[in-house]
Amino acid sequence: QNVRKVVFSSTPSSRFTCTDEVDGLTESDMPDIPQEKYVAEYSATKAEGEILLRKACAKGDLLFISVAPHTVYGPRDNLFLPNMLEAAGVGKLRVFGP
Repeated sequence: QNVRKVVFSSTPSSRFTCTDEVDGLTESDMPDIPQEKYVAEYSATKAEGEILLRKACAKGDLLFISVAPHTVYGPRDNLFLPNMLEAAGVGKLRVFGP
């Protein structure tokens, strides 16, 4: 289909378990994928998908970005987008990946 760019909707739990303390960590402090263990199969499959995208990107076939929102936003969203913009504005937006 000649797709060259992808925005991948991942999950925060592909990077840490619900028991990990992540407040204040930067991207380089966060664990990379694949993890030894995931909290759910959903998290594991999201990580697998991102690994496949990384391989395609490394071959030069694709550009992608992975976002891992805690919630999905849409029309009339008054939580996710404002919080994301605020975090980005004060330099606290977490970015995962190489």
